[in-house]
Amino acid sequence: MKYFSFSPIKGFWFTKDLVYYIKNNIDKEKIRISLDLGLTWNYAIVSSKKYILRINNYEIDLNKLFKKVLKDNFVYFYDIFSLEIYPIYISARNFYKLKPVKWYKAPTLEINGIHMHNISNTTPWEDSYRKIRELKVSKNDKILDICTGLGYTAILSSFRGKEVVTIEKDINVLKIAEYNPWSHNLASEKIKIILENAFDALDIFSINEFNKVIHDPPRFSLAGELYSKTFYEKIYRVLKKGGILFHYTGSPGKHRGRNIQKGIIKRLKITGFEIIKILKDYGILAKKI
Repeated sequence: MKYFSFSPIKGFWFTKDLVYYIKNNIDKEKIRISLDLGLTWNYAIVSSKKYILRINNYEIDLNKLFKKVLKDNFVYFYDIFSLEIYPIYISARNFYKLKPVKWYKAPTLEINGIHMHNISNTTPWEDSYRKIRELKVSKNDKILDICTGLGYTAILSSFRGKEVVTIEKDINVLKIAEYNPWSHNLASEKIKIILENAFDALDIFSINEFNKVIHDPPRFSLAGELYSKTFYEKIYRVLKKGGILFHYTGSPGKHRGRNIQKGIIKRLKITGFEIIKILKDYGILAKKI
């Protein structure tokens, strides 16, 4: 089993909305802003004469800030050591991008232009909280979180539960998360991150090891094996009797008349799960009986 040692990267974070706000208030001298995407707030000094933003003993060149950040809709990182500003992305076999959703809210992850979070009338953080609430995570629960992503469901589960094991197969996703301030609690002692394909990783765990499972896979076209009866059997094996699975489904193909939940429900029932709640076009709650 390969564990990933999560190392949060410290600095400041900017978005186009924030930079426009700074630019439009440059003559006010003192403004209240957040430089970690809304997690904490500070007062900053804006000098139109020196053309700098001063915060926490750091001076940021506004010429450089306006030139860099006003270009594209990325989350931008200000490196407090090199004093450089750059967009947060990784270009490898796929293109990974940390993208703002709303001003001062948790960002989403984009891979090849596809959002990895539900952002329809919500934010990634709020949507993750909805999943934890539906699952009713409690203080004695050991939770398995399948497909870490930016770690929002794992983090929120750790706030309520006893222990969280989360699985992510793509190291580039975790590297992006290290640059995301909303992901930094993945460094919690209550969270263990396994860098492995979830289909194989589940074989490592003991029978009846977890009280709750959050299964939030990529869309079917990208990871069909994570929707298979074989995979559901693996989840069933590691869940304790009476344990609950929350399976995020979304509604891909809805406008083409496709109902992905129907097939998932059928395979879960064949596996032995009892379906206890169906959230139309969103998710399924199932219990091991």
